[in-house]
Amino acid sequence: MALSFLTGMLRVVTRRESITWWGSGAVLLLFAVSGLIGALVKPAEAAKPWQVSVLSASTATDRPPLQRADAANRWLIVRAKVEVTGDSSASGLSSMVRLSGVDGLVKPEPGVVLLRDSTQIDRLHPGMPEEVVFAWEQAAATASPQQLTVQISGAQPVTVAVTAP
Repeated sequence: MALSFLTGMLRVVTRRESITWWGSGAVLLLFAVSGLIGALVKPAEAAKPWQVSVLSASTATDRPPLQRADAANRWLIVRAKVEVTGDSSASGLSSMVRLSGVDGLVKPEPGVVLLRDSTQIDRLHPGMPEEVVFAWEQAAATASPQQLTVQISGAQPVTVAVTAP
């Protein structure tokens, strides 16, 4: 009698442990599969790590420290406030802003100058918004535009009137 009681208890305990082990195994397998699926699925493209607000546009014959290839050419100037919103410094500032529909540009990339101290830059840091000048050299033989269409990487184009210097 005692032996059958012990055998019955052993079956109950073994069944409970078996259910526990199978349940734990199933939960671990579920975590492994969901982790694998999460690693394979590409996340949506993150927002750009900067915010650019165009403030004004103008022309100029001189924009230190930038030098024109031809003294007769002019600068097309776009003044903007740039803030790095990501966690790390942003470089490649000259590639974040382009002009569209403008003839006579010497190069498609602008020179980038920090407005507060007129230094040429290519990097800004998070949490430190700066006013920046983007400057494109335009050939003198080309008519000066009345407005500029500014294309900011990852944003809609902005059209701004060009003011006299």
